[in-house]
Amino acid sequence: MRLAAVFKDNMVLQRDKEIRIFGSCNEGDEIVVTLAGVTVKTKSKGGRFLVAFPPIEKQTGVELYVTNGLETITRKNIAVGEVWLAGGQSNMELSIANAKDADKYLELAEKSDIRYYNVPRMEYKNDEFYEAEKNSEWTFHSKEKAREWSAVAFHFAKMLEEELDLTIGIIGCNLGGTSASLWVDRETLSSDPVTNRYVIDYDNKVGGKTAEEQKKEYDDYKEYSKEWNKKLGEFYAENPGGSWDEALKYAGENRWPGPMGLTNPFRLSGLYDIMLSRVAPFAIRGFIYYQGEEDTAVCERYDAVFNMLIKAWRRYFMDESLPFICVSLPMFWYHDAPDDKTWPVVRQAQQNAAKKNKGVYTAVALDCGEIDNIHPTDKLPVGQRLALLALDKVYKIAKNADAPEFCGFSQSGNEVRITFKNTCGGLVLKFNDKPIGFEISDDGESFTPADAEISSDDVIIKTDKMITDVRYQWVNYGEVNLFGKNGLPAASFWAKLN
Repeated sequence: MRLAAVFKDNMVLQRDKEIRIFGSCNEGDEIVVTLAGVTVKTKSKGGRFLVAFPPIEKQTGVELYVTNGLETITRKNIAVGEVWLAGGQSNMELSIANAKDADKYLELAEKSDIRYYNVPRMEYKNDEFYEAEKNSEWTFHSKEKAREWSAVAFHFAKMLEEELDLTIGIIGCNLGGTSASLWVDRETLSSDPVTNRYVIDYDNKVGGKTAEEQKKEYDDYKEYSKEWNKKLGEFYAENPGGSWDEALKYAGENRWPGPMGLTNPFRLSGLYDIMLSRVAPFAIRGFIYYQGEEDTAVCERYDAVFNMLIKAWRRYFMDESLPFICVSLPMFWYHDAPDDKTWPVVRQAQQNAAKKNKGVYTAVALDCGEIDNIHPTDKLPVGQRLALLALDKVYKIAKNADAPEFCGFSQSGNEVRITFKNTCGGLVLKFNDKPIGFEISDDGESFTPADAEISSDDVIIKTDKMITDVRYQWVNYGEVNLFGKNGLPAASFWAKLN
């Protein structure tokens, strides 16, 4: 008999919602589970068990007992509070230790009652995988262990803790360099012609190789990668300002993410299999999510895969109404690369998801990006904007959490008027005397920069042409100076005149 790895001493269970306890056992075993003095029994099915408990109010010092009559598993020092899952790729993964003002926030983490569970990041299910799950833990009150917490998730949790006066639990389920398609099961991806392209691409890469061949190829790649990373480090140590092309010339071909196969963690649906499915359907309040950078390479698919992911995650966690709060990608650009305008396509898809799905919200982070650094280290504003949305939309504590958003434009004579909502009393400029980043077009194909001015909730552009399209910050990277009075940046958009 084994509990799912997420059920450990010091864990946080979700208050005021049905609590599910689950794990594996022998077929036909009768499992008896006692939580906070309430006992529930069940029979295993297919070697697994799941029991549901009625909602519990906030408290600490709760104990859990699970027995099959032969052995008993005990979990102690459980808190009942608020639990959020922090999903995504490297900007969600980026730890407090590697973020801005690390020492300051590690001190705060140690003094807080935030508890954190990092889902083990392994390649595939082998002995090391199960050992990592066995050794995983809920950590709290420790500067050393908080070093590995997501900085974004910490800032989010800290603001919730201060506002709600509750124990906050974070389940960190994220890994750098991952497409959204890695976090959704294969069957679901196959159900839509757009997302099925990920399945076809993967199958073409694997190409009928045996499991042994796939494993050997990936093992060979890992050996190559060790040497390659060593050479890359040598190059940048000697050439701090060197270009990527120069680095590749020195280190050799960049073969990341390696040959696809059963042992490559970046395989199709791989992170669903070895991370997300290991904690579902743990009862949670909702999701915070920061991902999309990897999918800019196939940005035309992102609208479909992101909306699919939201619905799938809610299904995995047995609650189709779970709040889903996403970070809309910030600005980013390598100074020696062309601006292919793929990032705004992903941003638009993220913002559209909030319009298409009830309970989905977008934290605009346009002003939080950096040139040449895809991992900005100041995670405070991102975490706080996610928390503002949670407090406003989920906990119903009014926070003016919405960023200014395009809601229409019209043309009368030589004046184009673009109207924003959620300005909290009007648009403002943080620098410069005119808003930066507006473009207009009379054919929807060629765009010219627009000379714009703000007037309360509107941006006004003068032109002698009849305009068909207006777009704002439709770039991978640009200066951001247009904000609402609540201090949040206006979201990028591309709009056509009806």
